Amino acid sequence: MERVALRSAPPSIAVRCWHCGRAVEGPRAARYLYPGDRPHSAIVEDWHLCGCGAYQNVRRPTEITVSSLHRG
Repeated sequence: MERVALRSAPPSIAVRCWHCGRAVEGPRAARYLYPGDRPHSAIVEDWHLCGCGAYQNVRRPTEITVSSLHRG
């Protein structure tokens, strides 16, 4: 069995809704993973629901670490 860990830096600025301009703090509605430009990396795209009803995406480069869980 293996454990996969995704480590990404939080956004450096507050993410603003494209529709109303408010800071988006709603729950994550969806997550998509895309291949990164380096080995063991990915682009993580989270979609958040704003209070106005619009969805806003946030993309972050992410390092992927896979470690083995030895069970004996």
